[in-house]
Amino acid sequence: MIRSSQRRERFWAFAGLLKGGKGPYRRADSKISKRRQTCPSDDFFLNFVKYHWLNKPKNTTMPNRVIELQKFYQSTNKPIYMAHPRSKYYLIPYALGLTLSVGASLYYTGRACFGLKAGQ
Repeated sequence: MIRSSQRRERFWAFAGLLKGGKGPYRRADSKISKRRQTCPSDDFFLNFVKYHWLNKPKNTTMPNRVIELQKFYQSTNKPIYMAHPRSKYYLIPYALGLTLSVGASLYYTGRACFGLKAGQ
C-alpha cells in the first residue's frame, strides 16, 4: 500500500514542481511547502486529479451537428442574429431594456439641463 506522502511526492514530481520533475512547470528548489506536506485534504486532491483531470472521459455520444447548422444559417435570408427561431425571445427583452434605459437616461438628462430635480 502506498502511503499518502509517497503519493504526494509522486504527484508533485509528475507535475514538475519538484527538482528534476518531468512536467512543464519545473522548480529550481526541491522543497515542498509546509502546507503541501501537512494538508489533510491532499488525499482528496490527489484522487480528484487522478480520476477526474487525468482520466477525463471523452463524450462521444453527442452527434456532430456542425454541417446541419451551417446549412441552416447559410440558407436563410434573415440577418444572422434573427436566423434562429428562438432569437426573438432574446432580442425583444434586450431591445425593450435598452430602449427604456436609454430613454430614461435621456429624459432625466434633459430635465437636469433645465435645472429640474428628479422629484419635482
